[in-house]
Amino acid sequence: MHFLKHSILPILLIVTLSMSAGSVAIIYDTPGQFLYSGGMQTTSVDPNDSMIIIATSNIVLDLGGNIFFAGQDSAPGFTGITIAPNVYNVTIKNGIVAGFTGNGIRINDGCYDIFIDNITTTLCADAGINSLGSLSGIMDVVIKNCTISDCMPGLASVAAGIHANNTTRMRISNCYFEGNQLILCPSSAGVHLENSSVFELLENRTVGQRAASFAAGYMLENCTEGIVKNCLAYATTTTGDGTDSVYGFYMSASERIWINNCQSVAGKSETGKCIGFFTTGGSRNIFEKVLAQSDQGKLETAGISLASESSSYINDSIIRGIVSTNESAYGIKLDATCSLCHIEENLVSNNSGSSAFGIVDLSAQSSSLIVKNECFNSGTHYLVSYPGFSIPVINGSLSNPAPGLPAQVCGTFDNVSVTI
Repeated sequence: MHFLKHSILPILLIVTLSMSAGSVAIIYDTPGQFLYSGGMQTTSVDPNDSMIIIATSNIVLDLGGNIFFAGQDSAPGFTGITIAPNVYNVTIKNGIVAGFTGNGIRINDGCYDIFIDNITTTLCADAGINSLGSLSGIMDVVIKNCTISDCMPGLASVAAGIHANNTTRMRISNCYFEGNQLILCPSSAGVHLENSSVFELLENRTVGQRAASFAAGYMLENCTEGIVKNCLAYATTTTGDGTDSVYGFYMSASERIWINNCQSVAGKSETGKCIGFFTTGGSRNIFEKVLAQSDQGKLETAGISLASESSSYINDSIIRGIVSTNESAYGIKLDATCSLCHIEENLVSNNSGSSAFGIVDLSAQSSSLIVKNECFNSGTHYLVSYPGFSIPVINGSLSNPAPGLPAQVCGTFDNVSVTI
């Protein structure tokens, strides 16, 4: 169905379609501004179909606050709104996209100048909003004031509120992501960025991201030059078999990412591990003024954990109430392959586990700088070895007896400053 050029195109009827052949898509192939005055319900029996296709540039599509809903018997991959490849200057705003067996909104390769504002997606598969750059990539995408909930499992490895691959100059701001409480996904994330650069995640909230094996509020893979600021990951959980893992913020092979004033709170894995902020295989990443609080796992648990990381920086952050029910709890942990990191002016308190550490660097001869930190009410404060000498293991706690000492001298070694 093709529309002639209009400055405003009202659609007044709720349309119900169930077609046995051919696409049910409404196709916009003429530039203009289009306003819906009613919603729509459509069923498609054709795989990978769309309700609406934006096939040309310079389109403003205003959904008018209405609901665009897929029928329950739709074939797999039925997407709400698809932006065709190589299209630019498109705005989609003001509406609800729900119940699709594919994405809520999909942006295809080669697109640029895409604006998505005040959209709600719910009960869509793989991603509420999906920016699928491949060969050419996608550039200049703005997503703001959106609410995305109940992403359903599909073909993607991770079901995500917003997913972006090979997308440059992207801003996601003031969005709310609520986890799926209806069907348990194998892996889920509120925001999942892959192979993307020059992006901003600002003032976003992920709540209740839930999965069987892997759950993260924010997941960045092979990303560079990004800002994550004033974002919250709350109550990220898994219900797995002991190999599962929970992360408030997860990064892999990413460089020059600045995470500022963000919080990971009340993450929980009843059988696996839980980490507030985690990065592996990257470099020159910054964690500044972050808060990891009340994260809990059965296995290893940490507020901030770095693995195979180099030249990264943790500063002016607070880690408290990290709990492992069976294994070690860490405030800040650097694994044995980290190098040249800088850990400065952080506050770590009240961690507990089979053993508990304030700050630990497992490198046999650390090349990292660990200065001006305060750790208390954890069984062991600092565990760091430098070439030729090491910071002593300081045992003791205000609440737990120090190993090998009478209970009455509990707390003797708290708030000790060690200078080398």
